[in-house]
Amino acid sequence: FTLQEGEILGEMTFFTGMPHACFAKSTDFTLCFIIEKKAFMEIIKGDHKEYVEFPIFMFGEILSF
Repeated sequence: FTLQEGEILGEMTFFTGMPHACFAKSTDFTLCFIIEKKAFMEIIKGDHKEYVEFPIFMFGEILSF
């Protein structure tokens, strides 16, 4: 499995806290961004529609963050 530009890895672990289901290894220069869950939630809180719809989109249900 190869990630393409703009794709993400680790989102399920990020939101659920469950162990990683897979790992990645770069074969070239890679730029990675790291954001803490609290900071991410603060960012999307600024857009009420995203804040309400994001958990439903990710998990099919409303979750408590």
